[in-house]
Amino acid sequence: MSSVPQNHDAAKYRTSPEEPVTYPEQQVLAVFDDEEALAAAIEELTRVGVPDSDLDVACGTERADALRASTGRSGLANLAIRIADQLGIKNTEMEAKARYEEAMRAGGYVLRVSAPTDEQKSQVVEALQRHGAHGISYFSKFTIERIVPHNQP
Repeated sequence: MSSVPQNHDAAKYRTSPEEPVTYPEQQVLAVFDDEEALAAAIEELTRVGVPDSDLDVACGTERADALRASTGRSGLANLAIRIADQLGIKNTEMEAKARYEEAMRAGGYVLRVSAPTDEQKSQVVEALQRHGAHGISYFSKFTIERIVPHNQP
């Protein structure tokens, strides 16, 4: 396992497999292939003022299983997404979820960063790109903006 700076240990930000999956509204998601790059990105983000509470890391098969089992939505939205999925109807949200699940199953780390303003979103995306993230997307209330495709730094 790679050496991670102690003051920015990525494990500190890991989500428990039991924690409910929620739709990441006004958040940037990105994939890191190694923990060292992830820790460096977290270090930069916290240095520029992103609070610890706005950072979340998901990894491992247990968290991937939790993601697979949930739509992240509730009520009618949850029902509509599940029906569409069962019917094989393509849905951008479910496709994005599948890509992040696959990354976790392959040993990657999914970093979720709150970014409620365009300025914060730009700052976060730039920091993530500097540290080799891929699969960078921004999730607004109704749309998903793919910024950097998966497996393309």
